[in-house]
Amino acid sequence: MSTKRLRLLLAFSFFAQAIGLLLYGYQLWVLVFAQSRQISWVFYEITEIAAFVALFVGTIVSVIAFRRLSERTERLESKVDAAASRFHDVIVDQFKAWGFTEAECEIGMLMIKGMSIAEIAELRGRSQATVKAQNSSIYQKSGLANRAQLVSYFVEELTSGF
Repeated sequence: MSTKRLRLLLAFSFFAQAIGLLLYGYQLWVLVFAQSRQISWVFYEITEIAAFVALFVGTIVSVIAFRRLSERTERLESKVDAAASRFHDVIVDQFKAWGFTEAECEIGMLMIKGMSIAEIAELRGRSQATVKAQNSSIYQKSGLANRAQLVSYFVEELTSGF
């Protein structure tokens, strides 16, 4: 179901529920504040039934819209997961093509994720000097000058289809 149709469905639900609440609100106002005016039993029953029907329809439509949005969200999350997995595979394949060691691959991934040298060193249980040396090796093997170029390389790969 398209976003436009879901919005219309939710708008209809909101409208139906608003009508139901207005009818109940009107009844409450008449019963509490308009004590001098008597309302007929028929009018009271008609507004009661109309309010119930409006709220019931609004609730059913809301449940349908919720289910459809949930299904759509699951499909989109599945597509995002697949794309993320594929992007990870592209990065790993390129790292292998550049001849990175396993440690360099791990550090390269952490660099792309935006971790600092200190954070990478702490996470891997290595000194910052070791991580800096591996960074230099990564840049030398890839032919890139810095982290920005490394990230840009893969962002370009990701967006090349646009």
